Amino acid sequence: MSISINNSTDAPLLNQGDVFFGKYDDVDNYHEIDVFFQCDGTFRLMVQYSSDEVNIDYQIINDYSAQSDFRLIRLPPASRYFKLTISSHPDGNSNFTNMTFLKLRTLLHSFVHIGIGNLNLVDTNK
Repeated sequence: MSISINNSTDAPLLNQGDVFFGKYDDVDNYHEIDVFFQCDGTFRLMVQYSSDEVNIDYQIINDYSAQSDFRLIRLPPASRYFKLTISSHPDGNSNFTNMTFLKLRTLLHSFVHIGIGNLNLVDTNK
């Protein structure tokens, strides 16, 4: 297991339009990606995969609200490179609220957790 410093942060998105830009991690030798987060505001999470760190091969976009407990999203390494982008108030959407804290941790695993079946976007709190 490795912690991705490229896709982990404690910096909250305080203002409308603030963005955390993760950096590509080479996940070619990993079998699972776990994204844990906790925050007190709403945000948009974008997961991006690339085979060359330039062109996006595949992406997943979801909106999330405040989380008092850590939330886990389990992902497959769908391409050689992986990164996260988090944005506050995308497109000026008034349903989004500013956050005063954000804890985001991304773990890279060389194994697959038993019992999760097909590896697709798995949000354990839904």
